[in-house]
Amino acid sequence: MLVIVAVLLVFAVAAWFLMPMLLGKLETTNFFADGQHALSQARYDEAIAQLEQVPPDAGNYAQAQELLERARSERDLAASSGLARQEGKLWNWIVVFNDNQLSAYDADEELYASYARFLLIRLAELAERFPDGVHAADARKMETQLSAVASLSRRPSEMDIDTEVLWRNAVFQFGEAWAAVQAWATANPGEHEVVRDWQQQIEIAAKEQWQRTEDKLRSGGDLVPGSENWANILSKTMGYLELVEGVPGVGREAQQLYDKARRAAEG
Repeated sequence: MLVIVAVLLVFAVAAWFLMPMLLGKLETTNFFADGQHALSQARYDEAIAQLEQVPPDAGNYAQAQELLERARSERDLAASSGLARQEGKLWNWIVVFNDNQLSAYDADEELYASYARFLLIRLAELAERFPDGVHAADARKMETQLSAVASLSRRPSEMDIDTEVLWRNAVFQFGEAWAAVQAWATANPGEHEVVRDWQQQIEIAAKEQWQRTEDKLRSGGDLVPGSENWANILSKTMGYLELVEGVPGVGREAQQLYDKARRAAEG
């Protein structure tokens, strides 16, 4: 009996000392496996976070470092490709607007100057977001040409703001449209009627965009009770709320759905 107790005691002591080592190896294996899986799913930040936790004394440390280098490289490439697509999309919009909208008016018309001003706004956006982009030189050339008839440094006219609200709504820049109206209202006190008209245009356009967003979520099955796709709901509502940031009284439904999706994601 004493022999059995002694043997069990030896095993218990051995387990006490070996368990942390075994758990450590298991945890290291999990870091590597989870990082490898995340990388296969193109979840680069998650993969990097996992692989960085593989310690130098782990047997698969060298493999982890190779995967880390690959994850960082693929993440940078994906980001670069995404930026190139975004720049190309904005530049194409500018070119089409210049060819189809601005060219519809004669250079001596007031509306031509207002449209040219809005093109300058979008060219400034391009320069800010993609200062070293492939279209930077062409954008500067266009800006020089337009500067002969329009300027962003001059005080905008009522027609300028009317044009800006119209086209910012068209590209879903509701917050920027609202800010432009507020700036004009501050510089032109007493023009309550035209200001309220612009604000209503923005509110209507923003609500229509939310309706389209909600309809898309619903038609995609993301809002089915009990099987909601919270990740997609979170992404879409966050994107919409960014569009209407600064517009008072708009986005309450989106905010409520966003908060619910965030709680579900965290829980």
